Amino acid sequence: ITQDMCKIDVHEQIMMNILDYTGAAVGVNSQPVFKDVKEINPDMLEAIGNLQALGVISGKPVKDKYGNNTGEFYFDPKGTLTRAQFAKILYNTLTLTPFM
Repeated sequence: ITQDMCKIDVHEQIMMNILDYTGAAVGVNSQPVFKDVKEINPDMLEAIGNLQALGVISGKPVKDKYGNNTGEFYFDPKGTLTRAQFAKILYNTLTLTPFM
């Protein structure tokens, strides 16, 4: 298993655990809308789409060559999850209602 695979698995496992914990995404069945959607593990598309639809995750903004946001977002499945990003995901998860 490569380091990239471990990062992807951990990132995606966090997403699945959030869905399991909240129980709020049942029946949403959304597909994610990210610029790099083709890089996301196909087995995780529904879970990530559900989290995006619920507002738990929003992605990283795509910037143009001048550093301005383009209005598009990417998921960055091979990237790292910072403490700040995880804190935002945790906050957004805990403020979802209702919990099952």
